[in-house]
Amino acid sequence: MDTELDLTERILGEAPGVVHLGGRSAITTACALMAAQATQRLRILSRDLDAQVYDRADFLDSTRRLALHSPRAQVEILLLDPEPAIRQGNR
Repeated sequence: MDTELDLTERILGEAPGVVHLGGRSAITTACALMAAQATQRLRILSRDLDAQVYDRADFLDSTRRLALHSPRAQVEILLLDPEPAIRQGNR
């Protein structure tokens, strides 16, 4: 299993291999790091847009930066069940 230190050294589209994430902390870190590295497009497929992973300042700041960076930048979110995100008031 990769640690957070290993994740910070991985570059989207360049780092080979599979990253096995164990636990919410590793998933949260990986999502924030990937959003920070995105330069053109961010696609999220989530069951319910877990607030503990996606409704965090580091992730939201990176996503906002991407969305405002260029008129061609794309942020796409596909949820299987949007109700929890609506109820929780995710940003």
